[in-house]
Amino acid sequence: MRERKLKDFFIDEFLGGSSEVDAALGGGAGFNPQDSRKMRDFLKLCERIKLALEQDFKLLKDSAKQEEANMQKNAITGDQKAAGKLKADIQGKLTMLNLLSEEFPACYRDLTDAVFHELFGLSSLAAWANDYTPEYARSSSAKIIGDEIYCLIDGKSVLQPQRLPKERRDQLRQALLMAYPKENIAKGHNEVYLKREDGNIIRATLLSDKFTQKGKDAMVFRKYLLSDADNLQFEVLSGYGTFPQECCDLFRNMVKCGYNVIMSGEVRSGKTTFLQTYQHYEDPTLEATTVSTDEETDYSKVTKGPLIQIIADEDDLKQMEKTLKRLDSNYIIMSEM
Repeated sequence: MRERKLKDFFIDEFLGGSSEVDAALGGGAGFNPQDSRKMRDFLKLCERIKLALEQDFKLLKDSAKQEEANMQKNAITGDQKAAGKLKADIQGKLTMLNLLSEEFPACYRDLTDAVFHELFGLSSLAAWANDYTPEYARSSSAKIIGDEIYCLIDGKSVLQPQRLPKERRDQLRQALLMAYPKENIAKGHNEVYLKREDGNIIRATLLSDKFTQKGKDAMVFRKYLLSDADNLQFEVLSGYGTFPQECCDLFRNMVKCGYNVIMSGEVRSGKTTFLQTYQHYEDPTLEATTVSTDEETDYSKVTKGPLIQIIADEDDLKQMEKTLKRLDSNYIIMSEM
């Protein structure tokens, strides 16, 4: 079982990366991923690298194999040191096999990045997760439905030129669940969270074809990004047309008065961003408690005063009512309930 670990996926800059990419998807130094001949050649190259890495893995002692398995899990959950080690191994094999000059799909930054994500990462969806282009940096949602990849670009779901075959989707699902042993892959519907290097969260909702039309299994990825402090201003949100400029003073006074507020709306309507901004104005001398059923937002990044963050499922929350009342907090934030 341990030797099969090398066939699983890792997530590297999926968990944080650079947005300084000059070439948009399909352009730049690499080839268009719709070029089937070049894509076949590239996948053959990936297979050569995978076989070379597997040979190294087989030579390891059992203890070292366990370390390798742990490294994979750490890479999936956002450990950049582990991910960097894996990419260095790939770079070494490319050098040894004299393959550094080979072409790669243009949705990646370089050949090592391309091989890494094709074998061990999010495949071509890594460009979205890593903010490789300005469009992807502004995109909060991506979906894989069957072999098709959609990204939310400027408010619209846009079909991407890349495709993800069934075998790769199954392997990706298995990799994402490695860090969540309580999530049973046989269940067919799972939810996992991955932390990027910048501390932001990506949620992945996974549906196997046990619950979908055959061949149309789905994965939905959602970025939960904490805004920079400079952007956590009501005037900034007003500038986006979210609400009239006259509301800014009203909201600031509501924070001061300690109003009970319900923030609701349709998906991607800006609820989380508004809540982060609202919280940014809160009195730093007040003590706060946040309660949520998942780890989508780390409110310590936007809360200036003492903060207790509780993450619990619905069953646990039903038993915590008395506990919550005894936390001696000035206010409570209930999110994603």
